[in-house]
Amino acid sequence: MWLSKRIKHDIDSSKIISLDVFDTLLSRRFMHPYDVFGFIEQVCQCPGFKDARIVAEYNARQKYKKDVNLDEIYNVISVQYAHLKSFELATEMNCMYANPIGYEILQYAKKAGKDVICTSDTYFSKDFIIGALAKNGIINLPVNTDNIFVSNEHNARKSDGLLFDCVINTTGVLPRDIVHFGDSQHSDYVMPRKRGMRAHKIPYVIKEFSAATENKKFVNLYAELNNNPLTSLFVGMYAKQWWCSKHTGRKLDFWYSVGYAIIAPFIYGYTQFIRQNLPTETPCDLLFVARDGFLLKKCFDAFNSNCDINTHYVYAPRLVKILGDLDYSNKSEYLDIIINYYSNINGTFKRAFENKTIDFREKQQLFTDKQNLIAPQARELKSRYIEYAKTIKLHSDNVMMVDLASSVMSSQRILNDVLPQPIKYGFYLGTNGDLPYRAYMDRHENQTLDMGPIYELLVSSPEFPIKDFSDKRPVYNEDNLLEKHDKQLFIKSMDGVLDYIQDLKNSGLCGQFHTLPMKVFAKYQNNFWRLLSRVDLKQLQQANWAYDALNNNHANMYQYYRATVARKSEGAFKKSLYRFRGSFLKFIINLVPVKRWRHAMRRHCFSNRNV
Repeated sequence: MWLSKRIKHDIDSSKIISLDVFDTLLSRRFMHPYDVFGFIEQVCQCPGFKDARIVAEYNARQKYKKDVNLDEIYNVISVQYAHLKSFELATEMNCMYANPIGYEILQYAKKAGKDVICTSDTYFSKDFIIGALAKNGIINLPVNTDNIFVSNEHNARKSDGLLFDCVINTTGVLPRDIVHFGDSQHSDYVMPRKRGMRAHKIPYVIKEFSAATENKKFVNLYAELNNNPLTSLFVGMYAKQWWCSKHTGRKLDFWYSVGYAIIAPFIYGYTQFIRQNLPTETPCDLLFVARDGFLLKKCFDAFNSNCDINTHYVYAPRLVKILGDLDYSNKSEYLDIIINYYSNINGTFKRAFENKTIDFREKQQLFTDKQNLIAPQARELKSRYIEYAKTIKLHSDNVMMVDLASSVMSSQRILNDVLPQPIKYGFYLGTNGDLPYRAYMDRHENQTLDMGPIYELLVSSPEFPIKDFSDKRPVYNEDNLLEKHDKQLFIKSMDGVLDYIQDLKNSGLCGQFHTLPMKVFAKYQNNFWRLLSRVDLKQLQQANWAYDALNNNHANMYQYYRATVARKSEGAFKKSLYRFRGSFLKFIINLVPVKRWRHAMRRHCFSNRNV
C-alpha cells in the first residue's frame, strides 16, 4: 500500500481530491510518450511521422496562441499524415493502463466520500479521457464532465498554475480544501502549492523502473536500440508488469522477466507470421508439434478468431523417426542413438558393437548388416506411435504443422507417414530441409539468435521428454534430474509468457500491429543477452540445454553464453580498447617536442601492426 498516514489525513480533511491523468491515473505501455508516434510511423509505414507530429504540436501552439487540442494539431500537420489522427487516438487508448497508485488514491477518496476531479495538461478531449478511464476500470460511466479539467479547453495549464485557478474558481472551494496528486515536481507539486492547495507528488513509473538495478538491462536495451518504438513497447509493457507487481509486494523472477519481455514477443511475432501465411478462404488444420508447439498454440489460440482454423497439439518426436524407422539421416549422432538405445534391449546387437573402434562408414556398414536383429522392436515402437496418431482428428484436407526449428524435418516426415493427408507445408523458425515449408527467419538476411538454444528450453512445455508410446498416449522420461530442474525454470518463464499474452490481448494493441519481422526481434534479443549483469549471468548457470534427440546430453547455458555472446563482446571491447590506446598515444606523441622521444614512441606504438 502506497498511502501514508499523512496522505490519508490530507484526503480525509479535504473537500476535493484532484488527480492528474497521465502517469497518475493512467500510464502508457511505452518507455516515452513520443514513442507512440514512432510506433504509428512504423506500423502504418509512414516515414517521418514521429518528427512531423512533434513539430506539428509546436506549430499549432504558435499559430493559435493557446493550448491546443488534437484537431488543431492535425490542422497544421502535413497532408500526408492527416489520416493518422484516428489511428493515434486508437493507439493511445489501447496503450493505457491503470496506474495502481493513482487507482488506490481514487478508491480511498471515494470511500471517504470526497468529490474527485481530474486535472490534466493535454491535447486530448474530455470524452477521450473519460473513455480511457472507463476502459481501464478506473471510473464507471456515466461521468459528470464538469469534473474533468483539461488544459486545451480552458486555455490554461497546470505548468503555469492557471488551470488550478480554473479549478478553484469553478468549484468555489477554498484552495486549502483541495489536495492534488500528480507525477510532475513542477506542475503537480510546486504550482498547486503556490495556489494554496495541498499537493503530493507520486512516483513516475518509468523513472522508478529505470532506477531499479534489476531493470538496467532493459533500460540499456532501450537506449542501445536508439529508442526503437517496438523495443519501447516491449520494455514498457514489462515496466507496467514490474510496477504493478511491486505495488502488490511481488518480486518478479529473472526467468519470468525473460519470458515476459523476450520470449513472449517472439512467440507473438512468430504466431502472427503463421496466421498471415494460412489460407483464408478454406478450412485448415494446424498441428502444433510437441514440445515446442505448447506455448505457440496457446498464443495462436488467444488471438485466433477464425473458426475455420482448427488447431491441434500433437506428438511427433524425433525418436519415432530415428528409432522406429531406424532412420539416422546420415548423421553420426543419430546412428549412435540407435545403437545405444537398442544395445540396452538386445544383447546380440550390443555384442556386435562392443569394443570396436571404427569410423562412421564402417559403423554404417556394420549397422546395415545387423539391423535385422532390432527390426522387430523398431516396428513395435512405430506401431505404438501409429495407434496414437489415429487419435488425431482432422477436419479438412489442408493440413499444416508448426515447429520451432529443424534440419532434417523429422516431425514433418513422421506426420506424413501416419496421417491420412500429407502435410501441405510446415512452419519453422528456420530450416534447411527439403519438404515444403514457410520460414519465419529469412535465410537471405543475416539473422542469427545469439542464444538460440535458450528457445529450446523456454519455448517448450511442462512435459518431460517422450521415451515411448503406450495405450495411445506418450510415455515420459521423468528420471532425468536436469530436465526436472529445467522444468522449474520453464514454468517461471511460461508464467511471464502467458501474462504477456493476456496483457497484450486486454490492451487491444494486438489489433494494430500484425507483424513483427524476425530481423527486428533478432536484433532486440541479441542486444538483451549482451547486456546481462553478473547477477543475471548466475541465473544462466541454472539452465541446461538438451541438444540430442533423446534429451540425455545437456550443455550448460552459462558455458554456452561464455563461448558465444561473451566472446563476441570481449572481442569488440578489446578492439575498442586497442583503438583508444593507439589514438591516445598518437596524441601524446604530438605533444612531445623532442624528436628522438617522438621517434621512439612511434616505434613503440606501431611496431605491432595487428593492433
